[in-house]
Amino acid sequence: MEHKSISFKSDNNGENTGRNISGYGSVSGNVDSGGDVVMPGAFSESLKSGRKVKMLWNHNSDEPCGVWADIVEDERGLKVSGIISETARGKDVIALLKDGAIDSLSIGYRTVDAEWKGDTRQIHKAELWEISIVTFPMNELAKIDSIKASEMTKRDLEKKLRDSGFSRNDAQKLISGGYNALSEQRDADEAKSEILALLNKRAELLKSR
Repeated sequence: MEHKSISFKSDNNGENTGRNISGYGSVSGNVDSGGDVVMPGAFSESLKSGRKVKMLWNHNSDEPCGVWADIVEDERGLKVSGIISETARGKDVIALLKDGAIDSLSIGYRTVDAEWKGDTRQIHKAELWEISIVTFPMNELAKIDSIKASEMTKRDLEKKLRDSGFSRNDAQKLISGGYNALSEQRDADEAKSEILALLNKRAELLKSR
Protein backbone atom coordinates (compact mmCIF):
# COMPACT_ATOMS: atom_id res chain seq x y z
CA MET A 1 0.00 0.00 0.00
CA GLU A 2 1.23 3.48 -0.87
CA HIS A 3 0.70 6.71 1.03
CA LYS A 4 0.24 10.32 -0.02
CA SER A 5 -0.16 13.26 2.39
CA ILE A 6 -1.78 16.68 2.16
CA SER A 7 -2.77 19.40 4.61
CA PHE A 8 -6.44 19.89 5.42
CA LYS A 9 -8.73 22.10 7.45
CA SER A 10 -11.03 20.70 10.13
CA ASP A 11 -14.24 22.06 11.61
CA ASN A 12 -12.69 21.61 15.05
CA ASN A 13 -11.12 25.03 15.47
CA GLY A 14 -11.69 27.96 17.79
CA GLU A 15 -14.34 27.23 20.39
CA ASN A 16 -16.07 24.60 18.27
CA THR A 17 -16.12 21.30 20.15
CA GLY A 18 -17.69 19.31 17.30
CA ARG A 19 -16.28 16.12 15.87
CA ASN A 20 -16.72 16.82 12.14
CA ILE A 21 -13.74 17.21 9.83
CA SER A 22 -13.45 17.88 6.12
CA GLY A 23 -10.76 18.48 3.56
CA TYR A 24 -8.98 16.95 0.59
CA GLY A 25 -7.31 13.58 0.87
CA SER A 26 -5.65 14.00 -2.53
CA VAL A 27 -5.29 16.83 -5.07
CA SER A 28 -5.43 15.87 -8.75
CA GLY A 29 -2.55 16.93 -10.98
CA ASN A 30 -0.25 17.76 -8.08
CA VAL A 31 3.23 16.19 -8.30
CA ASP A 32 4.36 15.01 -4.88
CA SER A 33 7.92 14.86 -3.56
CA GLY A 34 8.24 11.27 -4.76
CA GLY A 35 7.40 12.19 -8.36
CA ASP A 36 3.84 10.82 -8.34
CA VAL A 37 0.79 12.65 -9.65
CA VAL A 38 -2.76 11.36 -9.14
CA MET A 39 -4.75 11.99 -12.31
CA PRO A 40 -8.40 13.16 -12.29
CA GLY A 41 -10.79 10.24 -11.81
CA ALA A 42 -8.12 7.86 -10.51
CA PHE A 43 -10.32 6.75 -7.62
CA SER A 44 -13.69 6.78 -9.43
CA GLU A 45 -13.98 3.00 -9.89
CA SER A 46 -12.79 2.35 -6.35
CA LEU A 47 -15.43 4.69 -4.93
CA LYS A 48 -18.17 3.11 -7.06
CA SER A 49 -17.27 -0.33 -5.73
CA GLY A 50 -18.78 0.56 -2.36
CA ARG A 51 -15.70 -0.53 -0.42
CA LYS A 52 -15.73 1.18 2.97
CA VAL A 53 -12.75 3.50 3.32
CA LYS A 54 -11.37 3.48 6.86
CA MET A 55 -10.42 6.51 8.94
CA LEU A 56 -7.19 5.65 10.73
CA TRP A 57 -4.66 7.35 12.96
CA ASN A 58 -1.23 7.46 11.30
CA HIS A 59 -2.01 4.55 8.94
CA ASN A 60 -2.25 2.21 11.93
CA SER A 61 -4.91 -0.43 11.26
CA ASP A 62 -5.16 -1.06 15.00
CA GLU A 63 -6.21 2.55 15.63
CA PRO A 64 -9.37 3.56 13.77
CA CYS A 65 -10.39 7.03 14.95
CA GLY A 66 -13.66 7.75 13.18
CA VAL A 67 -15.82 7.26 10.11
CA TRP A 68 -15.66 8.89 6.69
CA ALA A 69 -19.24 9.91 5.90
CA ASP A 70 -18.67 11.30 2.41
CA ILE A 71 -15.90 10.84 -0.17
CA VAL A 72 -16.26 12.34 -3.64
CA GLU A 73 -13.99 13.30 -6.51
CA ASP A 74 -14.48 16.87 -7.69
CA GLU A 75 -12.51 19.16 -10.00
CA ARG A 76 -9.84 19.66 -7.35
CA GLY A 77 -9.39 16.12 -6.10
CA LEU A 78 -10.60 13.73 -3.42
CA LYS A 79 -12.93 15.68 -1.14
CA VAL A 80 -13.72 14.02 2.18
CA SER A 81 -15.76 14.66 5.29
CA GLY A 82 -16.21 12.54 8.37
CA ILE A 83 -16.87 12.25 12.07
CA ILE A 84 -14.23 11.53 14.71
CA SER A 85 -15.29 8.89 17.23
CA GLU A 86 -15.85 9.60 20.91
CA THR A 87 -13.09 7.23 21.95
CA ALA A 88 -9.93 7.96 23.90
CA ARG A 89 -7.98 8.20 20.64
CA GLY A 90 -10.72 10.30 19.05
CA LYS A 91 -10.67 12.79 21.91
CA ASP A 92 -6.89 13.06 21.58
CA VAL A 93 -7.23 13.72 17.86
CA ILE A 94 -9.85 16.44 18.43
CA ALA A 95 -7.63 18.13 21.02
CA LEU A 96 -4.66 18.08 18.64
CA LEU A 97 -6.77 19.49 15.82
CA LYS A 98 -8.07 22.31 17.99
CA ASP A 99 -4.53 23.16 19.10
CA GLY A 100 -3.30 23.12 15.51
CA ALA A 101 -0.77 20.40 16.31
CA ILE A 102 -1.93 18.28 13.35
CA ASP A 103 -3.30 19.40 10.01
CA SER A 104 -2.69 16.65 7.48
CA LEU A 105 -4.48 13.77 5.82
CA SER A 106 -2.73 10.86 4.14
CA ILE A 107 -4.36 8.35 1.83
CA GLY A 108 -3.50 4.66 1.71
CA TYR A 109 -4.01 3.16 -1.74
CA ARG A 110 -2.87 0.52 -4.24
CA THR A 111 -1.87 1.61 -7.72
CA VAL A 112 -3.73 -0.32 -10.44
CA ASP A 113 -2.76 1.58 -13.58
CA ALA A 114 0.07 4.08 -13.99
CA GLU A 115 2.54 5.28 -16.60
CA TRP A 116 5.84 7.10 -16.46
CA LYS A 117 6.20 10.48 -18.16
CA GLY A 118 9.86 11.36 -17.78
CA ASP A 119 10.56 11.43 -14.04
CA THR A 120 6.88 11.60 -13.12
CA ARG A 121 4.60 8.64 -12.52
CA GLN A 122 1.00 9.40 -13.52
CA ILE A 123 -1.48 7.32 -11.54
CA HIS A 124 -4.59 6.77 -13.67
CA LYS A 125 -6.34 4.17 -11.54
CA ALA A 126 -5.96 3.24 -7.88
CA GLU A 127 -7.84 1.40 -5.12
CA LEU A 128 -8.50 3.59 -2.10
CA TRP A 129 -8.18 1.66 1.17
CA GLU A 130 -7.93 4.22 3.96
CA ILE A 131 -7.52 7.89 4.75
CA SER A 132 -5.50 8.69 7.87
CA ILE A 133 -5.27 11.73 10.08
CA VAL A 134 -1.53 12.10 10.52
CA THR A 135 0.90 14.03 12.69
CA PHE A 136 3.74 16.22 11.40
CA PRO A 137 6.47 13.62 12.18
CA MET A 138 4.75 11.24 9.77
CA ASN A 139 5.76 13.59 6.98
CA GLU A 140 9.39 12.75 7.79
CA LEU A 141 8.66 9.03 7.58
CA ALA A 142 6.68 9.49 4.37
CA LYS A 143 9.79 10.97 2.76
CA ILE A 144 11.27 7.51 2.79
CA ASP A 145 8.64 6.60 0.21
CA SER A 146 10.58 8.83 -2.19
CA ILE A 147 12.95 5.92 -2.77
CA LYS A 148 10.53 4.89 -5.51
CA ALA A 149 11.68 7.96 -7.44
CA SER A 150 15.22 8.50 -6.23
CA GLU A 151 17.77 5.72 -5.90
CA MET A 152 18.34 5.36 -2.18
CA THR A 153 21.50 3.43 -1.33
CA LYS A 154 21.62 0.65 1.23
CA ARG A 155 23.66 2.91 3.50
CA ASP A 156 21.01 5.66 3.23
CA LEU A 157 18.24 3.21 4.04
CA GLU A 158 20.17 1.76 6.98
CA LYS A 159 20.64 5.28 8.39
CA LYS A 160 16.90 5.99 8.04
CA LEU A 161 16.06 2.76 9.85
CA ARG A 162 18.55 3.39 12.65
CA ASP A 163 17.31 6.98 13.05
CA SER A 164 13.85 5.50 13.53
CA GLY A 165 15.04 3.31 16.40
CA PHE A 166 16.13 0.06 14.77
CA SER A 167 19.36 -1.50 15.98
CA ARG A 168 22.19 -1.80 13.46
CA ASN A 169 21.73 -5.56 13.35
CA ASP A 170 17.95 -5.34 12.78
CA ALA A 171 18.38 -2.66 10.12
CA GLN A 172 20.93 -4.75 8.22
CA LYS A 173 18.71 -7.83 8.44
CA LEU A 174 15.75 -5.91 7.03
CA ILE A 175 17.83 -4.54 4.16
CA SER A 176 19.49 -7.84 3.26
CA GLY A 177 16.16 -9.67 3.40
CA GLY A 178 14.11 -7.27 1.32
CA TYR A 179 16.13 -4.53 -0.35
CA ASN A 180 17.98 -6.80 -2.78
CA ALA A 181 14.68 -8.28 -3.96
CA LEU A 182 13.41 -4.98 -5.36
CA SER A 183 13.72 -6.08 -8.98
CA GLU A 184 10.28 -5.04 -10.18
CA GLN A 185 8.40 -1.81 -9.49
CA ARG A 186 5.38 -3.58 -8.01
CA ASP A 187 7.55 -5.63 -5.68
CA ALA A 188 9.45 -2.49 -4.74
CA ASP A 189 6.27 -0.60 -3.88
CA GLU A 190 5.03 -3.44 -1.69
CA ALA A 191 8.36 -3.80 0.10
CA LYS A 192 8.65 -0.07 0.73
CA SER A 193 5.10 0.02 2.09
CA GLU A 194 6.05 -2.71 4.54
CA ILE A 195 9.10 -0.70 5.59
CA LEU A 196 6.94 2.39 6.14
CA ALA A 197 4.54 0.34 8.27
CA LEU A 198 7.43 -0.98 10.36
CA LEU A 199 8.83 2.53 10.81
CA ASN A 200 5.43 3.84 11.83
CA LYS A 201 4.91 1.13 14.44
CA ARG A 202 8.44 1.62 15.74
CA ALA A 203 7.86 5.37 16.06
CA GLU A 204 4.62 4.80 17.96
CA LEU A 205 6.40 2.44 20.37
CA LEU A 206 9.16 4.98 20.98
CA LYS A 207 6.62 7.74 21.67
CA SER A 208 4.79 5.56 24.22
CA ARG A 209 7.93 4.96 26.29
